[in-house]
Amino acid sequence: MTASVYRRISGPGTGKTHCLLDFITKERDEGLDLSDLMFCSSTRSQRDDVRSRIGVIFPDAQVKDIQRRVKTIHGVALTDCLRYGLIPDVSRHVIVETKNPEPFSAFCNEYRLAYNPNAGMVVPDDTFTRWQHLPDGNKIFAIARYIRQQYSWKPEHWQYAMQAVGIPGVPSVHNVPAVIRAWETYKTERRLYEHDDYIRLAIDNHALPDVRVMVVDEFQDISPLQYMLFRSWCDSTIERIYIAGDPNQAIYGFLGADPAFLTQTPAVDQGTVPVSRRCPAEIMRVADAVLRAPSYMKPSGPGGVVSAFYPHNAEQFVHSVQNAYRQYGEVLVLSRFTTYVRRMANALSRAGIPNTGLSPGKTYGWETVRVVDNNTRINIPVLLRLLRRIDDYRKDTVLWDASPEEMRELLKASALEENERRRLLNNLKVRGNWFLGDILELFGISSEDPRPAIPLIRGLCLSERIQNNLIRSLDNRIIPGSIRVDTIHAAKGLEAPVVILHTGYLPSRRKDYFLQNTEMDQMRAEERRIYYVGCTRASEALVFMDGLSAARAPALEGVI
Repeated sequence: MTASVYRRISGPGTGKTHCLLDFITKERDEGLDLSDLMFCSSTRSQRDDVRSRIGVIFPDAQVKDIQRRVKTIHGVALTDCLRYGLIPDVSRHVIVETKNPEPFSAFCNEYRLAYNPNAGMVVPDDTFTRWQHLPDGNKIFAIARYIRQQYSWKPEHWQYAMQAVGIPGVPSVHNVPAVIRAWETYKTERRLYEHDDYIRLAIDNHALPDVRVMVVDEFQDISPLQYMLFRSWCDSTIERIYIAGDPNQAIYGFLGADPAFLTQTPAVDQGTVPVSRRCPAEIMRVADAVLRAPSYMKPSGPGGVVSAFYPHNAEQFVHSVQNAYRQYGEVLVLSRFTTYVRRMANALSRAGIPNTGLSPGKTYGWETVRVVDNNTRINIPVLLRLLRRIDDYRKDTVLWDASPEEMRELLKASALEENERRRLLNNLKVRGNWFLGDILELFGISSEDPRPAIPLIRGLCLSERIQNNLIRSLDNRIIPGSIRVDTIHAAKGLEAPVVILHTGYLPSRRKDYFLQNTEMDQMRAEERRIYYVGCTRASEALVFMDGLSAARAPALEGVI
């Protein structure tokens, strides 16, 4: 039996997921039970969002039943492998390099390959910077991972894989294909599976979902291997498959994703050109100019502001972000590369501007931090909220107080004697709120001190860098979480009133951009799509920021 495939193509902010949920609602009205449905999300965060929305469509369903019916594509494949008995135990047989690097280290030791278990996986926005000195073992694993994602590639394609991922420097091993095969054999003999391994396992063993209806969101981001899994679903007992996506937002070429999977899959198209709920006309005009093609949407309405500025130093950059915050209340600062993300986040932090990342590890110090010489982590936004009130404390304002949540973070970071700290922590529920004057007395700080928060911060068991950030942030009063800084890839699916889009580009990447060959043609098209995604995160204003780097993104030439 061949499933009927229905497709929805629409641009940023048009509600692709909402459209898919409407299809599900219609199926429910025609008799579909939740047990006959499987929804495939592109990310875990989207999965969690869809689960709550599926609960509205099936209000009588149990939470566990909804969780079983909304998964990532990897999650669907893993579930089917477990159901068919192909993988005996997830905890012992499924491996992820960033979580359990032991098998990776053991293989590298056996084959005498240098390996850094703390390096993490190679990602596109770190290319040629963080990975400049990537050990051979890490390179081999990244190359092998890309080859697996292509489904039909062999280890002999390793050089193409290395170029696609953007790994600098050829691995200094005698026979790269032989080492890649040895790694695959090593896993097979021990029944170890990386994410892509169990997708292949599901395909080869026809381990398929036992449902009537499948839904796949963000279809433009699937890899060739995932596409083959989709084709196996089409040739199964599944009756209908709904897919949605936007080829203009296909930005995962480093995983082998190809927008043609969405546009060329035989399917019945649904709906007309939708209206974006996000992008007004001027922002959409500039985004289309970056893309060099029309969007799959109509603008939300007239208006929108597009501008550019050229800071000569970090101070001017910080000043521009502060102005954007004062005007719009929420700012999203994006760059193509992690190295520039860190540079901008550090500049903001040095000025005492709270800023957070969209994904872990790229910014530091404004979410949770570790107490010095202790594994305890504290919540910086909660602590900062209290410290700012303490800094405004005056003796005659005795009604100002601290909540148990705020006191918990302060006590965890304090240098109080251990037994005393535990006693106070255990007593928080009983005591409730603390008067600010009592807090100053506890820590031996005079109520006459014009800036009482500063000596309090200096006495906390936090690194000097974090202490300095907190002290500088006492005056600006920017709400933590209002300024987010990260890569364009990390911001996919998000929006903000104003987006500051960094135009900087790595010089080493820029020279390759102009090479004339098929691979570079594909790379140029994807770079335009990446900056298109960056532009279309903005709902009111888009600001191009040309500075803090030695080169400008060639995809933006002629646009700004």
